[in-house]
Amino acid sequence: MIKRVTNIIALAALISATPIFADVHTVFTSSSSWFGRERTARAESWTGPDREWVQTAAETRIIRKDLGLTWRMRRSGEKKYREYPHRPEAATAAPEPKPAPRRRGGPEPGADPNDLRFVGHFEDPVFEWQVQALADEPVRGESCKVFIVRGDADFASINIKLWIVPDGKDRGLAAPDDLLNMAFGRGGAGAAEAVLKILANHPKGGLVRLERTEDPQIGPQSRSRIELETYEVADPPAGIYDLPAGYVKE
Repeated sequence: MIKRVTNIIALAALISATPIFADVHTVFTSSSSWFGRERTARAESWTGPDREWVQTAAETRIIRKDLGLTWRMRRSGEKKYREYPHRPEAATAAPEPKPAPRRRGGPEPGADPNDLRFVGHFEDPVFEWQVQALADEPVRGESCKVFIVRGDADFASINIKLWIVPDGKDRGLAAPDDLLNMAFGRGGAGAAEAVLKILANHPKGGLVRLERTEDPQIGPQSRSRIELETYEVADPPAGIYDLPAGYVKE
């Protein structure tokens, strides 16, 4: 009897020490508001140890690390896919700073710079950026590194708050780039650059929440938000990491 109990305990210890690989299912939502125009988007993904499936409003991507391939299919109804071989990963580097905004309609050579006929204006204000790390906060039960990114310019400001899971990318906890691009789609090159610098410092970090508010020089305030809506560990639908039947290579 004692031997049997000992064997059961040993088996239980072995099972608890054995890693169980399960896939991660996430759903991210994105919203933005500008001049009364509301935009929303949704991205769903399944992530396994060596493969990933991502679906956005524009396309479906299947990343097969085991095959060294990515397949992309537009959601236009055409049964076609494009195939991309994986390249060796390059070292992550922060984006190079962009040149100062170009002045349009500047004074002509020899003209009086105070002549109102030749006074130009900047296409975009020049922001000075500051980054502040805040105390960790949870999102869906995951401890996150939190940052505030603030940009100040003449009569304009941008505030961005980020929540990053330190090892999120390894576990499928990262908002797709499609949603991040949407958040910075309107004149947000400088803001996107500031965020990318933070992400570059956390190469395995996954962005799970973003809140952005911009007060421009002229016009109403604009807002953007990315939010992790669903996070679960579950068995993926059968065949989700395979090319759908009937699709031909483009």
